[in-house]
Amino acid sequence: MQLEQWLAGLVPRRLPVLPSSRRALGRLLVEGDALSFEALANLTLSDPLMLFDLMRLCGSVSRLEASGKLPAVEQMLMLLGVDTVRSRFAALDTLSVSPGQLDADVAEEVRAMLGRGRIAAQIVKGWLALAGEPRVEDCFIAAELYNLPACVYLLDCNTLTGKPPLQAAADAFGTDYPLLLSAFVRTLGLPAALGALLGPGSPNRQRGLLKLAVATAEGVDQGVWRAPWLAGVEAAASLCGASLDDALEVVQRAVLQVARSGTAPEYGFAARRLLALEGSVPLPLPRVHAAAAIDKARPDAAIREALRHLANDLGFSRVLYYRVDPAAACLRLRFQVGVREGEPLARLAPELGEGCLLSTLMSRAQCLFTPAHALEQLASRYGDALLTALGPGDKVFLSLWAQGVPLGLFVADNGAGGRAIDPATFNQFKALAAGLPGRTPA
Repeated sequence: MQLEQWLAGLVPRRLPVLPSSRRALGRLLVEGDALSFEALANLTLSDPLMLFDLMRLCGSVSRLEASGKLPAVEQMLMLLGVDTVRSRFAALDTLSVSPGQLDADVAEEVRAMLGRGRIAAQIVKGWLALAGEPRVEDCFIAAELYNLPACVYLLDCNTLTGKPPLQAAADAFGTDYPLLLSAFVRTLGLPAALGALLGPGSPNRQRGLLKLAVATAEGVDQGVWRAPWLAGVEAAASLCGASLDDALEVVQRAVLQVARSGTAPEYGFAARRLLALEGSVPLPLPRVHAAAAIDKARPDAAIREALRHLANDLGFSRVLYYRVDPAAACLRLRFQVGVREGEPLARLAPELGEGCLLSTLMSRAQCLFTPAHALEQLASRYGDALLTALGPGDKVFLSLWAQGVPLGLFVADNGAGGRAIDPATFNQFKALAAGLPGRTPA
């Protein structure tokens, strides 16, 4: 789909808001004429989806556009008036999981992204205060809305590719994310002041701190001990004219403040990562273990975390997860990293017929390392189409079971002709199996 076509389809739509926001909104709207703009403003700022709905309405109000600046959210609500606010917010729907429309794992990722948007907003607010900037509202709102196009893209495609969501959205439309943001603001009628901050433009301290705040919030999940993450905070400290310790304190306070808000359980994901020491907790474990050892009803969240671990921590350039389709006696690709659209692997549904290597693999939970020199022999002996489609090079396989039922198969390698898989990496790959259901031989 072309970007212009996708954006045009968003123009008449209203986005749903978080369940907790909708419940709180219902309580506020039944209070008769005594509608508290202060309480409604705080609620709006806690949910970027609600904030986006308000921004769309304000983009058409000439009084708000004339100054070129964004007033505080409470001021916007007061300028719009009680009747307009009531009718607008009363029609909002709730973001909820629906079979075939919104998968639980996609909804979870969207809510986590909204939480990171809140964290970025609190970070840029704190950094601007350190810098002595008198006005922080515009950057606060811009930071909350930065992730929104990627959130809407995930809701629409209802698929997780394993890429960072902002990159996945930009790649889907063949553009850079700032250009996607700029087109999103322009097409959906958001205030021009937002476009000036979010899109490409001349560098200044506010824009620089805004982008660093977003990158800092997005990067917490990968580990705050990483050199690139710390370099970003150091750059922010330099822009603020503050110490690194002060800049880090702003980040810590922002992460914990959002986690304690209770707006959505996923708002606390970043706080758990912030507390993890380098090497003490493998990246997928916080959410894998929180998912209570993968049950048949909702395995995708943990599978996705395992996929990220294999690609990001263990460095595999290509990772595929195939889900068992019992009715068709085959495997169907559910998640992948490193497979381009149109490749045979993207369309292949490997069979689980008698005498297939994959059938043997899926007979129990187990790991298999296939060195490059043995792959051709296995392909010739068993005839599995997947082995041929994968191409040459070392491969590792992990079959996944839960509650005595086969769920799916992980396949990881470094692409055709890629680097070899060393014993240490394979041992780490096997260690992943210990955190997932089923028992895998050492």
